[in-house]
Amino acid sequence: MVKAELQNILIERIRQINDETFLEALKVLTEGQLEKENYQLSSFEKEKITQAREDGNYLEHQSVIEDINKWLEK
Repeated sequence: MVKAELQNILIERIRQINDETFLEALKVLTEGQLEKENYQLSSFEKEKITQAREDGNYLEHQSVIEDINKWLEK
């Protein structure tokens, strides 16, 4: 399959996804392919991460990967 075909298939599938958590995880996974330099967190992002950790309102990397794998099996 040609790269352009794969991109079109993926774009269409992404448009059909309604699970916001999965879309956020997908965004994180794809950012690594787009950025060549290390991403620097903004002060706002650092504050939100700290707040989420304190509240216990966050997902560990492995948990996100497991959720993605479960979603892909459906």
